[in-house]
Amino acid sequence: MSHATGMDDAYPTTQFTMTTLKGKPLSVVPGITAACAHAFERIGFTNALQLVGQFLALDRDEELYSAWFTECFTEHVSATEHVSSAEAEQAAQHTYNSIKAWTDMNL
Repeated sequence: MSHATGMDDAYPTTQFTMTTLKGKPLSVVPGITAACAHAFERIGFTNALQLVGQFLALDRDEELYSAWFTECFTEHVSATEHVSSAEAEQAAQHTYNSIKAWTDMNL
């Protein structure tokens, strides 16, 4: 199930940190909206573990992750799904915090 709009968490961070991510879609990561999931699917990111892997590949660095996420999101969002840079940055921060919490708890 993907998020339909905004930054509403159907899957709160605390629940997320206690979840096994194997086979889970991107939409389980708090901060991932439907538009965001579609943008990342366009570049081959189809599940939550792939996003965690990228986070780890970027050495858990907040600045690197946020820049990568924002660039990917804004460059690959469809023309019908307008996303402002502020929305992309907010999603980057939210997903960073969520993935950091997950890795702190599970790795």
